[in-house]
Formats: sequence, structure tokens, C-alpha cells
Amino acid sequence: MLDTMGYDNTNEMAIALMTVQKAMKGDLRAVELIERTGNQVAKDKLDKQEQKERIRALKLENQRKAMMLGEGIDEEVYDDGFVDALKGAVGETWQE
Repeated sequence: MLDTMGYDNTNEMAIALMTVQKAMKGDLRAVELIERTGNQVAKDKLDKQEQKERIRALKLENQRKAMMLGEGIDEEVYDDGFVDALKGAVGETWQE
């Protein structure tokens, strides 16, 4: 029967058409189901795009770290001069 209407002859298509018919007759649950299904498809596309962007960012960060390791740069240690300032302060304090 679905073939004669130009649709795939599958259970999924039959359910989809029945849901649309119910929605057109005013069944709010059918309308909500259609809305959720449509939003899920769009969300899936956005989720996949976000996941690809996160993976790309992680790869770039890993490349940056690998380059820093190859050059002998340790990004975790940053000398802001605090220890040297303490050394001078300790020396002055003990002299008093």
C-alpha cells in the first residue's frame, strides 16, 4: 500500500505516516513526537560537528605539546621571579 503512495514499504515509514495523520487530527502527543524527532536529527548534526571541533582542538593541542617537548620547553614550569625575590627577603630578614 505504501508503494502505491510513493513511500518506502517499511514499518518505520508506516509509523511515520500514522503519526503525521494523528498530528493532523489534533493529537498533541503525535505533534510532540514529530517535534522531538525533528529536533533530535538537528541536534545530532550539531553534536557531531561539535565533537569534530573538539577532536580537532585536542589534536592541535597535542601537536603543540609535542613540539614543545621536542624543543625542550616545559610549559608547566613558569619562573615569575618569586623565588629569587624570596631569597633576597630571607637574607635581609636574617641579617636583622
